[in-house]
Amino acid sequence: MLESDENVKMNYTGIKPEELPLSKMYGLLAGIVSPRPIGLIATISTKGVDNLAPFSFYQALCAQPPAVMFCPVRNRHGEIKDSHRNALETGEFVANAVTEDMAEAMNQTSAEYPEDVSEFIEAGFTPIKSELIKSSRVSESPVQMECKVIESVELSDGPLGGTVIIGKIVKIHIDERIYDELKQSIISDNYHLIARLGGAEYATIRDKFELQRPKLL
Repeated sequence: MLESDENVKMNYTGIKPEELPLSKMYGLLAGIVSPRPIGLIATISTKGVDNLAPFSFYQALCAQPPAVMFCPVRNRHGEIKDSHRNALETGEFVANAVTEDMAEAMNQTSAEYPEDVSEFIEAGFTPIKSELIKSSRVSESPVQMECKVIESVELSDGPLGGTVIIGKIVKIHIDERIYDELKQSIISDNYHLIARLGGAEYATIRDKFELQRPKLL
């Protein structure tokens, strides 16, 4: 750890967000806050069309209620995208985990297909029925979480503005190969997730280490 010392010099570039074009600010933020987990979010439109899109602005929130969030970002014209619209109109979504062998197909779902086209079909994923909601699950994913929207917070309705969509998990489906039923926990050695970095870069999870939380006397 560096000590505070006049002989230690660090050079920083100071950036005010408002001085950057929005696209550059988006890319910079995505590069700084990384790696990020990827949620392959499945929704269904009011017309019954299955939709699928990857989100790295995605995270678990708490256990009571069990909740996850994803943050769809508007396009450069300030228009909302299909996942955003579907989740708010139907009040539900499925968060599917993304593993290494799903990477190429996951990336394909990020293409800007028309709203009447299902990314399940275009990317080659297999939709399976959920039990408590209408949105389909991704059969190839080892973890699928059925969620009902309990809150949405619009941060901006302008270009590249985001809306935080929070879902209460109502059902979790876990591949038995990655689940320790006795411990009721994930077997991380069998769970080959990928993460999003900046730009077009992704990362695998290879090296791991443990740190026990310190106990104060």
